[in-house]
Amino acid sequence: HTDFSALKRFTVAAGERVSLYAQKLGIKMFAGKGKVEIQAQGDEMTLDALKDIRISSSEGKLIISAKQEIVLTSCGGYIRIADGTVECAAPDKIIERGAVWQKFGGQSISQAMQSWENA
Repeated sequence: HTDFSALKRFTVAAGERVSLYAQKLGIKMFAGKGKVEIQAQGDEMTLDALKDIRISSSEGKLIISAKQEIVLTSCGGYIRIADGTVECAAPDKIIERGAVWQKFGGQSISQAMQSWENA
């Protein structure tokens, strides 16, 4: 059993790799105040789980953006967003529900992407 604590700042830096592993009870990270930032500045990022993954914002919005494309997929069905096109496909049914269905002309939104200069 080992504990580390600091009144102001606690920094870990490594020239090659930092690894955390918990065999039995998991890993918890909390920030009582301030942002939590995780970046892969020179390569891709992977988040995998044996069971469910939950992403939520209790008082804000969830923004997912990508320069090339976004693909949501499950059991052969998918939604792909790329090159200004939204594509939906399914090996079975596509079900749409809504009290009101409205169609308007084309529109786009600009989302600033993170730049990785000197990473």
